[in-house]
Amino acid sequence: GINDVSFATTMVGWATSGNAVLRTVDGGLHWTVRVMRSHDKLYQVQALTVRRAYAAAGDTLVRTVNGGATWQRIQITALKRVGVVWFTSLRNGWVGGNKVVHTTDGGAHWTVQLAHSGVTALAFTGSRTGWTSVGGAVYRTTDGGAQWLPQTTAPFAAWVIALTAQSAVVGAPVLGPGVPFGSGGLSRNTD
Repeated sequence: GINDVSFATTMVGWATSGNAVLRTVDGGLHWTVRVMRSHDKLYQVQALTVRRAYAAAGDTLVRTVNGGATWQRIQITALKRVGVVWFTSLRNGWVGGNKVVHTTDGGAHWTVQLAHSGVTALAFTGSRTGWTSVGGAVYRTTDGGAQWLPQTTAPFAAWVIALTAQSAVVGAPVLGPGVPFGSGGLSRNTD
């Protein structure tokens, strides 16, 4: 199964599946597969350019700067688990797992911004406005993550597994209800 997909252009994109990263250069007609033997499972992937992509890889973040020919580990000592990643530029990015951490230098240094366990999603509309989820709660920042404020979520939300942010005022968490397992819902926020 595919865990995540991200496209840098209409033709060049990345996907994760198990411990493999897949890449297409023809809009998804054909895919090349690179197995990452040192990782159990790859989660979220983000394509920034046709040559640079990041993937959350369980205990670490991995990055390619050469179109997937090689991947390097970016160790984040503040995190025990890396599950989600979101970069707004080559230098400015956030990674979530047992906390939300932020970099302004492309991953050389990281600062803890939100110390909540179980971060399941991140989404930003620019370098200042973004959302993250921790279990069934959604948090919003308007200052690049210096402060995260809890948001009202749908009353049936037991677990938010994904967020998307189309503009500074719209987010759409995908919700997993408490009962029954396997069914879900979609919640939209316009304020």
